[in-house]
Amino acid sequence: MILQGFPPCSPFRGVNAKPNHMVAYFGNKTLYLPIKGLIMFQRRHYQKMAETLATVHNIDNKPVEAVSVMFSRDNPNYSEERFFEAFRKEYEWIWGEPYPFALRGRYERLNA
Repeated sequence: MILQGFPPCSPFRGVNAKPNHMVAYFGNKTLYLPIKGLIMFQRRHYQKMAETLATVHNIDNKPVEAVSVMFSRDNPNYSEERFFEAFRKEYEWIWGEPYPFALRGRYERLNA
């Protein structure tokens, strides 16, 4: 039996052009939905990223919020509030002090 390969498909063309999502582009719409579930981040990824960001002392709120925006584009079930809460708790546990910056208005700055 001879296995025949398929020609490579160009990304970002046609119906499946979704540049803001982390999706594999195969040029066949029937492959998009089954594969998207395998590529989408899950709760464990969000938790690990919150823990990793919290290891940086006095990290500015901009990278934390940028990661949150990326996650919200990836998964419609993503909860920004849970991510910020996990980040804040981990930060306070590691450094023994409250997070000093505001995260999208949910947490007040300490010195303000």
